[in-house]
Amino acid sequence: LAEADYKRFKELKDQNFISGAEVDRRDTALKAAQAQLEQAQAQLSAQRNQAGYTNLVADVSGIVTAVEAEAGQVVGAGTPVVRIAQDGPRDVVFSVPEDRVNMIKPGALVNVRSWAAESNRQGTVREVAASADPVTRTYQVKVSLDIKDANAAPPLGATVYVSPQVFARADM
Repeated sequence: LAEADYKRFKELKDQNFISGAEVDRRDTALKAAQAQLEQAQAQLSAQRNQAGYTNLVADVSGIVTAVEAEAGQVVGAGTPVVRIAQDGPRDVVFSVPEDRVNMIKPGALVNVRSWAAESNRQGTVREVAASADPVTRTYQVKVSLDIKDANAAPPLGATVYVSPQVFARADM
């Protein structure tokens, strides 16, 4: 409306029907209306940005293993809200006592059997913790499973029986 008024009054000024002061008034009204529009657009953008923070979206697929915030709770940037066990290749994690940890090296082979299944799978030691757990005095070992079919992988959180091949040879 302000733009239409300005154009109409400018044409009237060009025909000398009105004074320059009236055109200046319409020009000022147009600029004020444009400033209000820009302010409203900036507020809309800020509100959209703010609304975007209300949705939590995981960057990976998986299973939620823990919820560490409550509905409506205000959390700071970088504060964990949920913990997700990432779907994909599976690791088997187990602990080894201090007196046996030097027998397991990264790259060593282990036999892994699901607690509920009879089939054995072979895995490879991927990582051995550098230090012992201060309470149990055991070292955490991570084994990657050699699984070709993703459907054959044990479900997340499943219990497995691990038999390091090095222990079998050492006990003989």
